[in-house]
Amino acid sequence: MQKLELLYHCCTASLIADLERFYAGTNFPKDKLFIDSDNLQGMLIYIVSKLKYRQLWTEISLLDDFVPQSVMMSNRAFYMILIKASCEYLINLKEAPPTPKPTPQEQ
Repeated sequence: MQKLELLYHCCTASLIADLERFYAGTNFPKDKLFIDSDNLQGMLIYIVSKLKYRQLWTEISLLDDFVPQSVMMSNRAFYMILIKASCEYLINLKEAPPTPKPTPQEQ
């Protein structure tokens, strides 16, 4: 459960503090720094793609398998699922076959 708490902290307090530091010194209104789940998903995809932590997928999958059902309905599990979806997106992105280049006849 400590890992679940760490994920929750990273996706809430830490991310908010990082965004506030990023926008510090700009004229961007603080009330416009709203993060919805779609924006958060994009940020998490970027963060996961930059991590040098190869065990993330395994650890998230194990958490997902062994977290009690009562916890799965909590906001802690929501962030775990967002990170798992980010990992799945990146895995599927890397496994996608390359788009073939059009031949001169097709252009």
